[in-house]
Amino acid sequence: MKELHRVGAVWGDAKTDNILIDKDSNAWVIDFEGGYTEGWVDEDRAGTKEGDLQGLGKILDRIFNTCAE
Repeated sequence: MKELHRVGAVWGDAKTDNILIDKDSNAWVIDFEGGYTEGWVDEDRAGTKEGDLQGLGKILDRIFNTCAE
């Protein structure tokens, strides 16, 4: 996320469905500047760097909560 924002890019649709994991366990972000998905980012932050960070936080929460179960 830091690199995307450094070059002026915004993910725009941060959610778990937009992350692919390859055979080497590398994560790949897809669907740049996509649509708004309720529940991942506040609507007024959709398409912004702040929205990306909010969505990333929810993604990480989901990953860590799933691993803890």
